[in-house]
Amino acid sequence: MIASQSRLSTYLKLARIHNLVPSVILVIVGAWAGSGHRVSAVQSISVWLMGLISGGMAIASCVVNDYFDLKIDASNAPDKPLPSGAIAPDAALLLSSLLYCGCLIAACLMEPSRLRSIVAFSAAATLLYTPLFKRLTGVKNATVATVIALAPLAGALAAGAGGAGLLRLLPATLFAFSGVMFREILMDLNDHAGDAGLLRLLPATLFAFSGVMFREILMDLNDAEGDRQAGVWTLPLMRLALGVWREKFLEQEVGRAVGGCLKFVGWGILLLAAMG
Repeated sequence: MIASQSRLSTYLKLARIHNLVPSVILVIVGAWAGSGHRVSAVQSISVWLMGLISGGMAIASCVVNDYFDLKIDASNAPDKPLPSGAIAPDAALLLSSLLYCGCLIAACLMEPSRLRSIVAFSAAATLLYTPLFKRLTGVKNATVATVIALAPLAGALAAGAGGAGLLRLLPATLFAFSGVMFREILMDLNDHAGDAGLLRLLPATLFAFSGVMFREILMDLNDAEGDRQAGVWTLPLMRLALGVWREKFLEQEVGRAVGGCLKFVGWGILLLAAMG
């Protein structure tokens, strides 16, 4: 009995079972937001099935990642289940294969086709991550960020959300992508020892700046009408974009917008020159 519990604990450690809950929550939140905050969407069997698929994919990717990283972990993390010999590599490969197959088979039962495409893409991306994408700087970060950011969209699709619901989720999805990219870049920077501290943080700082700027721009677009009535001036480019979207902009607004944007570009060039 004790041996069985110990073996189960070892497999749970290999699977990094703690990733299961966040994976399911992302899908549930996406379904709730994409459906217009309907409680019935959260109670849908399709949504919960999609949550289990998302969690199963996360576990499968962790197992297959350890399988491909066996030689590296043998020197860097010898106490992990595979390099320590607690679990045979063939057993880990079989487990990940069963999980991937189970997720793909379950996805075949779901509608719409875009949902199946997301599952297929996520399976291919996580399967190829360690042997291929992990060697490519930037690509590996984008792969992880994309797979995680697609989970809320998958939840919305499983809940039957249409174009309007998916559009509501788009800003949050893009922001999630930026946040995960930022985390991945920080992890990469942390793994490169020997660099100067401030220089090492510079790319992450700039990326954080970009992410927050993106969020602020989205907020400006969302609040543009209220800001205009209150006399609050947002970025000129956003005012122009809003006018184009509504097809109510005047020719003079183009000049004002371009002039305002050039002012920001000019300050940016001066900043880069000072940094150089």
